[in-house]
Amino acid sequence: MYACMLVPVSFKTGSKLWGPFKELFYVVDSAVSKKNPDAFNDLEAALRRHKPDFVSLLQNPAKNAQHREQLRKANTDGIQLDGETGPKTYQEQEQPRFPGYSRGLVAVLLYYDGRASLLNSLQLLIQARKGRTWSFEIEEEITELATEFTDDLMKDGLTKKILTLLEKLDVVKELDKLSKEKALGDAKHRYDVTEFLRGIRTSLAESLFAWSCQTPLIRQDLMLLFNHLRKHAAVDQTGCLDEVTIALSMSYLYSIDISNVEPRDEDRDELAKLLPLLQDPQYLPDLHQLVSKDTDASDTEAWKGLKTVLEFGMGITLRRATQQPETQEYQDILERDEVLVDNAIQNNLFRFINNCIFKNKHFFQVEFLVRQFHSLFTDFITANIQIDACRTTEVPNHYS
Repeated sequence: MYACMLVPVSFKTGSKLWGPFKELFYVVDSAVSKKNPDAFNDLEAALRRHKPDFVSLLQNPAKNAQHREQLRKANTDGIQLDGETGPKTYQEQEQPRFPGYSRGLVAVLLYYDGRASLLNSLQLLIQARKGRTWSFEIEEEITELATEFTDDLMKDGLTKKILTLLEKLDVVKELDKLSKEKALGDAKHRYDVTEFLRGIRTSLAESLFAWSCQTPLIRQDLMLLFNHLRKHAAVDQTGCLDEVTIALSMSYLYSIDISNVEPRDEDRDELAKLLPLLQDPQYLPDLHQLVSKDTDASDTEAWKGLKTVLEFGMGITLRRATQQPETQEYQDILERDEVLVDNAIQNNLFRFINNCIFKNKHFFQVEFLVRQFHSLFTDFITANIQIDACRTTEVPNHYS
């Protein structure tokens, strides 16, 4: 959707603290966004080198007494940077790019810039995956590498790691912590740090969204996502769902989307094998049970509104699933499609979508958000036309 804000700084890539993540982003960006046909070897080497960083995902390394002492003396002695003949202080190396900021304030910006670079790299790699929704039209070997690499990350619990980070990384609390440590400067410095934090959260959510567009989440991960949304769905200052909540909600909707599997298509069976909803026998029962639970007094208004969207999406999916051979043993669940849709509508589904999703200033800038709702509304209208047609033909027969 939107890349994290990257402050235009160029921290020395030899730095042991932030530079490697900046260098990683340049390599991934060259291979994926810039479609450099000669980038494969550099990308393969970078991913091999940074695999532990992707696996640990924003976990700071354990405290190290030697590093702590080095940092304590950094203001006066400087830090040795690779390729330099002698130690340089941060002021000598980077401070000219940040006039008016102390070395400590520059270090804070560079720290978050590095974290943003790692997550931007992850997001690009997931977008470059082989999948069902889009193609970056890059070299096949780069697509294969990105797919294999991110598959390994997902098997290692990427969904849970992303959701856990989103729970822990609260912008207000993070700013309070920095303020107590006297690590925030003037209004502009505070603004830049805030934008980094918001961008990091957005990139985490959008990585999961991009994954779901290309490859639906497995049942266990979708359950984690649903429960996360129940606890953490949030609105912004305008009353719209915030970008993180929208991205995660769309991840849910894309994960249960089986609209690209048409019973008469020649490659129908191959496509169906890629959809956990059609392959995992517990997927429909478990998800239906979760979605059918009523809200309670402890639920936020944001969740109550959002749940109508998730119910609506599930109802449309059940309607679509009636045509799939893998789901025929779940007739009792499939017949609940109208109940879910009607319940969502009665709880002001369309008002919520219009006021809290469509009015988000970024929504219509993202093609794949619009596409998903267009698909849902089209199937809803088509289904109602068919239902009305059946009722029209049934009435005369009833009274004949």
